[in-house]
Amino acid sequence: MICTLLIEIRSAIGSIEEICQVEGIDCLTIAPFGLSTEIGVSGQLNAPELVQAITHAERVILESGIPLGGAALTQDQTRVLAKRVTGCSGTPSTCWCSSSSSGTRPAGDQPDSPSPQ
Repeated sequence: MICTLLIEIRSAIGSIEEICQVEGIDCLTIAPFGLSTEIGVSGQLNAPELVQAITHAERVILESGIPLGGAALTQDQTRVLAKRVTGCSGTPSTCWCSSSSSGTRPAGDQPDSPSPQ
C-alpha cells in the first residue's frame, strides 16, 4: 500500500513541517489548483502568494526526504516540475502518468531511467 497525500489547503501549508514528520507517508503532492482557490487566487497559478506557498512546501517536503509528487498538464510543465525536484533533491522519485487513453507516454516524454518500484 502507498500513502500519498494532497496538499491543497492553507492549513496544510502552515503545518507542512508537522505533516512531514508523520510516519508512513510515501509521497506528498501539492495541488496548485485547489490551493489557489483556497487562498483566494483561484486559477492564478503565478500569483505571488501561491508561488510563495508552493515554494515553501516544496522546500520542506524535499528536505524531509519524502518524495514530492506533482501535477502537470503539459510536457513543458512536467519538465519544469522535474527540474525543480531534481534541483532540490539528489534522489527524486518520479511517477509518469499519461492522460492518453492508450496509457502510453507521448513521444519524446520518456524518463531517463526506470521509475523506482
